[in-house]
Amino acid sequence: MRVRSVARAVIVLCLILACVAAFIVAVRSIDALNVPYKRLKADSPYIYEELRPELAAVDPGSRITIGSPQEVAAKRAALRGWIYGAADGERRVSRLYEPGLGSPHLLQIADWEALGWVRQLFINVRPESLSYAYLLAPAANANGKALIYHHGMASDFRSARAWLEPFLADGWHVLAFDQLGYGENSRDIPCDFPPDPAVPCKANLQADLDRIESPVALHVEPVVAGVDYLAERGFETIDAMGFSAGAATVTFAAAIDPRIGRTAAVAGILPPYLREGQDRVFGIAEALADSGPVSFLDLFILSAAGEGRRYLQIFNRYDRCCFRNVKGRHYEAALRDRMAALGDGRFSVHIDENHARHTVSGEAVAVIRALLSGDAGAAPD
Repeated sequence: MRVRSVARAVIVLCLILACVAAFIVAVRSIDALNVPYKRLKADSPYIYEELRPELAAVDPGSRITIGSPQEVAAKRAALRGWIYGAADGERRVSRLYEPGLGSPHLLQIADWEALGWVRQLFINVRPESLSYAYLLAPAANANGKALIYHHGMASDFRSARAWLEPFLADGWHVLAFDQLGYGENSRDIPCDFPPDPAVPCKANLQADLDRIESPVALHVEPVVAGVDYLAERGFETIDAMGFSAGAATVTFAAAIDPRIGRTAAVAGILPPYLREGQDRVFGIAEALADSGPVSFLDLFILSAAGEGRRYLQIFNRYDRCCFRNVKGRHYEAALRDRMAALGDGRFSVHIDENHARHTVSGEAVAVIRALLSGDAGAAPD
């Protein structure tokens, strides 16, 4: 009898542990459970719900210096000159080439259902820096339009299948880029400004930008060269989407190149005054904050300004990684008012509240598709 009692107790304990484990897995994996859990777990209302009083007290309008179309043109030229290290505002032109070498990536995305064919491209903004891109063609219903996609860190564009396939299914050609240091791209190059001239130095293309001459151009020029490539092939509509660190890259590219019509920046860029914790200023954003000729709010205006142009920022309110909360709302009205005064272009912010992941969700995809379709009733206004 005692053995049976012990056995029953063990079985009950195992069932309890299994239930607890199943509950934990469910809370972590099911959005409808994970979001309330995240909110209850938060030890401060400033994590997801509110801005800290000192941040809320900042006047975003005071950080906007662009007030006329003439200033848009002047600031755009200044930003381009700062990026490329050219006082006259001219860019250092590079080109995308087709190496025809083949790549494991080509096989690893071959099962994408909406993919017709894929072409590998590469660019050398400077000899030591190699960046790859992939042109993905839709399997059917090609609409003659192109979407530039720039991925973030910790993975490459292959992990973006869930949010790129819907655009391929809609008929878009997608030109996909990875961050430098990820995918097949170069990770470091020889230092232009070594800490000790007597010691050989390698500069990481994400973390050591202060050791590189014109470092932002290494990140932005591949996208602008991608616009050249697409325009040369007859795509009259060229839009852009960036995720995480890629959101900053496409924002910079759209700011200096008005040929990019509509831009969606997802979970990846905020002005420095709103950055805390993991949102710390990093990479090309840090370079702009340190020495750039425009403010971040000016940068957003440049990304939106122009006939028919739109610039959308999407933030995951309960993001497990970064750029959480509703901080984008703090400057949205000021930027929308300034865009209205300028006459052309629109700016908007969308807060995704339905999950707690660092991702481009199904809701975000729907919002971006509405933006690209010109559906003013569905896209944020």
